[in-house]
Amino acid sequence: MRDQNISMRQMMVMLFIALMALGAETIPGIARAGTAAWLAPLLAALPVLLLLWLAFRRPVKEERLDLGQGLEKAFGKVAGRGIAFIYLLWGLFLLVVNAARCARRLTMAEGTPVFFSAVVLLLAVWMAAGRLPAFVRTCEIFYLAIAAGLVGIVLLGGLRVQPEYVLLFTRDELAHVPVVAISVLGIISISLYGLFFAGNITVRPGDRARVVRWTLTLFLVLALLLFLIIGTFGAPLVEVTQRPFFQMVAGLGLTGAFQRLEAVVSALWMLGDVALLGLLLFGVKRLTAAVLGQQEQRWSVILAGGLAFVGGELLAGKKGLLELSQQSLMPLGSLLAGGLLVLLFFWVQHKERGAENRREEGGK
Repeated sequence: MRDQNISMRQMMVMLFIALMALGAETIPGIARAGTAAWLAPLLAALPVLLLLWLAFRRPVKEERLDLGQGLEKAFGKVAGRGIAFIYLLWGLFLLVVNAARCARRLTMAEGTPVFFSAVVLLLAVWMAAGRLPAFVRTCEIFYLAIAAGLVGIVLLGGLRVQPEYVLLFTRDELAHVPVVAISVLGIISISLYGLFFAGNITVRPGDRARVVRWTLTLFLVLALLLFLIIGTFGAPLVEVTQRPFFQMVAGLGLTGAFQRLEAVVSALWMLGDVALLGLLLFGVKRLTAAVLGQQEQRWSVILAGGLAFVGGELLAGKKGLLELSQQSLMPLGSLLAGGLLVLLFFWVQHKERGAENRREEGGK
């Protein structure tokens, strides 16, 4: 499927806007380390960088199996497809939760949330039903808009930071930073669904450094946004505030120029939602094909999108269950699923190298 090939940079741009938008909205709700909470994304970056070093310490082959195909080849048809089916179910759960998160955010703002959440899902479904290169090129355009908005948030938000809110942390608060870092890793682990179409990435010289730069930038941006949120409100108020990121943005502006950024940022964050939902839908499409042993089909994307919309609207109306899903089930489940997925990825690579070595020995 060379017509589906994308570059490493395009992959990282898509992951950056999807995870940055998701993290800015959800991480403040799980940050329970007081004044020191903004250090958690920096700590979470360390194991991720270690995994990247392990993944890139050997040259990456130009021709690689998709992870779904690799699972079947490494574990056999029944076990390989069974593992793919489990990740398919978890991907559908993530779709429902994130569709509900989008709908809930729009419900708390003015407008018609059902309409706008439907538009977000329809756009994601439309792109995921097409080709992967077209989707990531669209995400590159989204990135330009989101990056411009992010610069404005940082510049204006920095003027409101109270240094004592973010620098005077206690030993107990520092002790809770690793726990928050684990939750951050759980949120970021959603990106590992991209491994199911990693075989479509064209490898070029310098990709290792490129991945490290984008990864570090993501964690630094998440830490900076958490720094701004805590520095604006103080940790005690953040822990009892709904949607603290958007509450912070609501107070930003310049007199005589623009008074409120909340509406603009909400619109930009919808682009991040499209990127995240598109990532999950592409993963679901690839996993459905792996489970059925067939080529990718558009009907799987349409069916998953319909399930996400209906389930998301129902879940959005149950505030307690949605908060449990966002703040506990999604981070913890994604961390466990992501950790297992990383192990499977390295095992599949090991089996592929072993098979390649045997072929070389047999040819001598």
